[in-house]
Amino acid sequence: MYISGLKNAFNSIGNTKSCTYGMIQLISILLILASAFTACSRKDLWENETKNSVIADVNMTSAGTADSQITFNWEDPAGTVIQEIRITCTRVSDSTIVQSDILGAGVGTDTISGLSNGEEYSINIVVVDYLGDLSPGVTFSMTPQATAATCYFIYTTDDLDAVRGSALPQYTNWDLADTYNLMADLDLSAYSAGSGWVPLGDNITAFTGTFEGNGHTISNLTILAPTNYQGLFGYID
Repeated sequence: MYISGLKNAFNSIGNTKSCTYGMIQLISILLILASAFTACSRKDLWENETKNSVIADVNMTSAGTADSQITFNWEDPAGTVIQEIRITCTRVSDSTIVQSDILGAGVGTDTISGLSNGEEYSINIVVVDYLGDLSPGVTFSMTPQATAATCYFIYTTDDLDAVRGSALPQYTNWDLADTYNLMADLDLSAYSAGSGWVPLGDNITAFTGTFEGNGHTISNLTILAPTNYQGLFGYID
């Protein structure tokens, strides 16, 4: 269809009387072709690029869900001259990309709207430096609900331990009812002394939030307590 249209356009250009019409037709066809190319999945284009483990990723700080939307916040990697930050939101159930954004340095926040409540979505964020090199990317999952909810990101064992609640200022408002995303593999060897790891939640105060593992591993969990309700989580409701 487009090739035939191009031929007709060029034939019109060759005719002096219809030159103007032919140019308009040619421009219109080229614009249609450009639009068709733009409509291609950004993910397909981005996946062909090589990622560089030397380029640091963003550090996720907090996120939240509200009715039909997800909002998340991050810190840009220090020491990286950022060309752009690429964000892709994919519906997990059928791997459909529902939104792709390109943001600049210093923005630090994005909102994905028009989502389905109760549906899980995967967010991928990749940093592109001034040379065009890509970071490995961070990926996490969130599920919007009609009722607003807060999500926190776990990078260290101290972060994991704070899920039970902490007096430290960086963990203000963390508790057993929130949503958490594990962002790195963790080694709990440092918690092996004495009775070992103290479970998150118990039969009195259960863990009622959501914990997204994102494919990461928590290893060397040691528990020597002789009582019930033991594990990484003591009691889940």
